Amino acid sequence: MDLAPDGYASPEGLAEAAEAVRSYKPAASVAKKQRPTGIWAGNIMGLAPSAVHGIRDVGTVAQYRRLLQLGWRADDRTFKLTTRVLFRLLSRDPDPALLFEFKKTVKESPLTEGWVRNTLREAASTALAEAGIDTEFVQDNHSLSVPPGTLRGLHFQTPPAAQAKLVRVARGAILDVAVDIRAGSPCYGRHVSCRLSAEAWNQLFIPEGFAHGFCTLEPDTEVIYKV
Repeated sequence: MDLAPDGYASPEGLAEAAEAVRSYKPAASVAKKQRPTGIWAGNIMGLAPSAVHGIRDVGTVAQYRRLLQLGWRADDRTFKLTTRVLFRLLSRDPDPALLFEFKKTVKESPLTEGWVRNTLREAASTALAEAGIDTEFVQDNHSLSVPPGTLRGLHFQTPPAAQAKLVRVARGAILDVAVDIRAGSPCYGRHVSCRLSAEAWNQLFIPEGFAHGFCTLEPDTEVIYKV
C-alpha cells in the first residue's frame, strides 16, 4: 500500500504545502503581531503577561518558538528579523539597552540585572538552537589593530575543536571574509565578504567549517567575536 500518492514531492505539491503552512491561521496570527524591528510586544523573554512589570504579551522568544512548533518556515522573513535581534542580544551582551523590558525591575539592583542578562543570553541561545542554529558561545575574543590595513587570518579550527564565530566591530571598520573549507561541500573554496563597522553596528555569523579572516580599514580598530 502506498502511503503517499504519486507526485507528492513535486515542486507544485511542495509549494502548495508550504503555502498551507504560511496561511495556517494560528501561525499567521502570531507572525502578524511582530513589530518591524523583529520584536514581539516590546519584550524579549516571553514571561507570562504581568501588569506589574508592564508585560502585555508573551514576548519575542516565546513567539519565535511557537511559530516553529506551528510549522512556520524557518527561512521566512519573520524568523530572519528575530534572528537578527537574538544575535544582536548575544553580541552586545553588556549593553543595558537590551534589558529594556526589565528596566523598571533591575535599575536599582545590579545583582538582579546580571541575573536577567544571563537568562536573556540563555533564552536567545536556546531559541536559535531550536531554529537549527545550534551554537553555544563560551568565550569572547577581543583584538586591537592599530594601523589600518592590518591583516588577520585566515584562521580555522578542525574537528573536534571546530568553532563557529559571531563577529562584530566595537571601533573602526574591517573587511571580513569567510571561506568554505568543508570537504565535499558544493561551495568548497568559495567565500563571502562584507564590511563590518562600529558605525553600522552589523555583524557576521560564521559557522563551523569556515576559515575566517579580516583586514582593518581604519586605525585603532577593535574586533570582538564570540566563539
